[in-house]
Amino acid sequence: MALHPEEMVRLKQWCADATSASQAEGGPECRFVYVDQESFERNPPSNFAGLLQAFRDYQD
Repeated sequence: MALHPEEMVRLKQWCADATSASQAEGGPECRFVYVDQESFERNPPSNFAGLLQAFRDYQD
């Protein structure tokens, strides 16, 4: 599956919109983690914190 830059832009916007709606009701911030299959298989994280640390692409 090829990655399309437009999808990352839209995903960031969705997270911003969801965060705005969530925080209006006292809820949490929404963020995403992009995990590509090849990198995951090459270096599988042992826990969720490791996943967040290893897969930082598209975060900023």
